[in-house]
This record gives sequence, structure tokens and C-alpha cells, in this order.
Amino acid sequence: MVKIYYLYFMITLSVFSITATSFQAFAVEEIWEDYESMGEMVKDIRNGDKDDDKVDYNKFKDSVVYKNAKEDVRNCIDLANKVGEKLGDYEIVRCFENTNYFEEKYVDDEAGQNTEEVNRQDSDNQNMTRSNDVPDADRQEQEQEQQQQQEQEQQQQQEQEQQQDRPTSGTFDTSASDDVTENNLINELVKTGKFTEDEAKEFVSQNMLSRANITSASDDVSANETQATRTDEQQQEQEQQQEQEQQQEQEQQQEQEQQQEQEQQQEQEQQQEQVDQNQTRPQIMANASQTESSESDSNSTEGCDSSYPEICITTYSSKLICADIPFRNFKVILPDTHGFDSDADGIGCEE
Repeated sequence: MVKIYYLYFMITLSVFSITATSFQAFAVEEIWEDYESMGEMVKDIRNGDKDDDKVDYNKFKDSVVYKNAKEDVRNCIDLANKVGEKLGDYEIVRCFENTNYFEEKYVDDEAGQNTEEVNRQDSDNQNMTRSNDVPDADRQEQEQEQQQQQEQEQQQQQEQEQQQDRPTSGTFDTSASDDVTENNLINELVKTGKFTEDEAKEFVSQNMLSRANITSASDDVSANETQATRTDEQQQEQEQQQEQEQQQEQEQQQEQEQQQEQEQQQEQEQQQEQVDQNQTRPQIMANASQTESSESDSNSTEGCDSSYPEICITTYSSKLICADIPFRNFKVILPDTHGFDSDADGIGCEE
């Protein structure tokens, strides 16, 4: 009876493990199948919405997320899969944040090992020199001075090389450091057992070439951007100068137009004054002549006989005939005091 229960328990346990395994496989597939952008998937991994420490690299490599990612991100993920025993979601996040994460990590580890070896050799050399001390103090001082001079010369040479090899953009990247980095990466890949030396060299050279292309491309982009900004600034300055010149020309034209209008107004005023003067002069003269004629008429008609309006025959004159006066053919109005109109036709002293 106990055996039957044990057998039933084992069958149930195996079915549960198979179900759990299938769920895990489904979860592994879902970690990238719901996305097309690497950034969105990394965001959900950071938030804890997606979690898988054993990503199937072969399936992930055929996914849309992997194919849509940048080349340097893909190279970093490939390196993480080959170097490590497994590919975890945290490694994908690190490659997305820093595509050179694993290269820098192995270079730093190798540099630390090298520094430890150098320190160990220095300590061994010091122990050897202590065991082989020479009682001659002068000789020791000379050797110390020579060593100090050699160290100073080496430091100066290194500084000069660094200054010569330092690029103008301010980044510290020499050919020697690139060679050291490549060698360290090759050694680390070979140590994993997944690469031969030739495969490691080819893989590292491809990665370094892609990095160099990216750097040169970024430098070209920055140079083009600076040139574009300079040309934009120059165009803006030229446009501002043109606008100022146009404004000055417009102001000058306006001033000239105002001056011409003022001159025209002055000319019109002068012409109007002349016209007014020409019009007023005959009126004044007419008025003056009228006043003179009226005065003369008033002066002439006083004491003259009204029967003869065109000539003046005084009222106190004695009886006259035509032979007594010098006037002929003048108007006569009754009562014709002197009888100059003998035929009564209104004209006196007719010839």
C-alpha cells in the first residue's frame, strides 16, 4: 500500500515538474515576443515586469527585438553569451545601457591582474636586492641615483608619447592602448574555451572596427552639426544686415518723400499766393477807379444843369446857343433849358 502511494506521489510530482517547465519555457518566449523595440523590453525588465535569468540565446537571436537593435548592442549581447555560462536579462540591460560593458570589464580585470603581477615582481626584486646588499654605500647611492634618473626619463618619454598620441578632440585613445585591449579580450575569450585563438581575434577585430566606425561617424556628425550651426549663424547675420539696410533705405525714401511733399506744398502755397495777388490787384484797381470815378462824377455833377448829363453847363449860365459851347451831339433831357435840341430828338447841337 505504501508503495502505491509513493508511486502516485512520484507520478504527480513528475507531471507538476513538466507543467512548471512548460510554463517556464512559455515565460522565456514571452520575455521578447511581446516587443519590437529593445528599449521597451529593457524598461519592463528594470521595472520587474519581465524576469528570466536563462534566456535562450538561439531563439532570442531570431527575434524581432534582437534584429531591430543596433549593431553594437547585438555585438555586446553576443559577447555576453559566449563569455558567460548563460545569457540573463540583466546582461541584456547592461548591453543596452553600455555597449562596451563586457569589453571594459575584461580589460579592467586584466589590468588589475597585470598590476598585481608587477607589484609582486617589484617586491621580489626588492627582496633580492636586500639579500645581495653591498657594503659599499657609494655604490648604492649611485645605483639609486641612476634608477631615479631612468624613472624620470621614462616618465618624460611616456608623457611626450601621450601628448603626441592624444587626439585633438580631447579623448585619450592611443594605438598602444587599443592593442592592449584587443590582446586582453582575445585572451579572455580563449580562456572561456568557447573560442579558438583565430576565432577570438576575428571576433574582437570586428567589434573594434565597428566601434571605430561609430566613433568616426559620430565625429563626422558633430563636425557637420558645427558647420551647419556656423552657416546658420552666418545666414542669420546676413539676413539681419539685409533687413537693417532695407530699413535704412526705406527711412531714406520716406524722408525724401516727405521733403518732396513739403516742397510741393510750398510751391502750391506760393502759386496760390500769386494767384490771389493777381486776383486781388484788378479788384483793388477797379475799386479805386470806381471810387475815383464816383468822386469825379460827384464833383462834376455839382452845379451842372441836369438837362445835359453828358456835359456840364452851369445852372447859373446865361442863355446859350450851340455856337457858344464846344460840345456836339450830346444827350439832352427835358426841359432843355438852353434849347440845344431844336428838333426834340434827344440830341443837342447836332452836326
